Amino acid sequence: MLKLGIAALAGAAISFLVVLALSGDDDSGSASMDTPPIRPAEYLYLDNARVAAYLSQEQNGTVPTLKRSLKKTAELSAGIKGGGVAEVAGKSQVERFVEETVTPTAASAFAALLGELKANGHLRTFDATDSSRFPQLKEGMIVRIWTDGLLQPSYSEPYGVVKEAATLRALFPRSQPTRRAAKRFVRSVGPNPRLTFALETRRLRGKGYIRYLLPIQYGGLSDERSLFTGRHKILAKVVRVFANSGPGVPGLQTNTNSQLRQEPAPLFVDAATRETWTLPLRKVPEQLLAHLQRCRGAPKQALRCLKRKLLSQTSVFAPGAVLVPIAIYK
Repeated sequence: MLKLGIAALAGAAISFLVVLALSGDDDSGSASMDTPPIRPAEYLYLDNARVAAYLSQEQNGTVPTLKRSLKKTAELSAGIKGGGVAEVAGKSQVERFVEETVTPTAASAFAALLGELKANGHLRTFDATDSSRFPQLKEGMIVRIWTDGLLQPSYSEPYGVVKEAATLRALFPRSQPTRRAAKRFVRSVGPNPRLTFALETRRLRGKGYIRYLLPIQYGGLSDERSLFTGRHKILAKVVRVFANSGPGVPGLQTNTNSQLRQEPAPLFVDAATRETWTLPLRKVPEQLLAHLQRCRGAPKQALRCLKRKLLSQTSVFAPGAVLVPIAIYK
């Protein structure tokens, strides 16, 4: 009878411990996000607003949120001794899962967007060097591109140099008027100007290149300069495709051998970017022009180079396309 009583008491104690374990809040520390696996990325450019908007649309218009599952484990033990006659011990471990909704960070929202695009069959992937894939591009597509030919907007180089205050002081340590003039140039461009990156890939047959124009906002760019070179992945939406030559915007008249010659007219011009940069480029201090890397030469020569780059890097000829970037990353 004594053994039965002790066993019953121990069983009741263990049952009580199980109830405690079920209501415990000890966190084992393990957590998992219900997002697709993606290796950590470094972003040269990330458009947070577009990521959130597209993710919401892929989720049927819901507010972008993520569910996080937490595994909580509680372990308790108890023992009862019967005055040296008998000893009974009990141990209980209970796991429970708690699901909560959290607001995603920009990086986690991007990973979730990639997963939704793949799951819904809305993503096309190709290598930009393969020009044979160009005919498959359709307006409205979302594409992921691999490329090592991302062209930086050379016309914006003076702006980037001035934005790095430490670099500006190092360039002109004894010329305060030049520093003031450089800052006036930056103010004339604005705090978050529009830029255009570009991709060019040689055509398999025929002459020339296929050009992809990628308009972005400066504020979305990383401060890490090393990310601007090398191989990139680009997630973007195709908004314009120019497969064949047709009537474009008026071309430039050039004088060759005393005769006027009509240059080929681009089919698309990013007028907003040209308007942003044309007038401010006239205000770049000569001392700053002398320190450029991609438009080297005497000040007047460097300025002409910047203006040519602005014209060429905001134009699209056939074949070509305009892609609105969602992210540029490694």
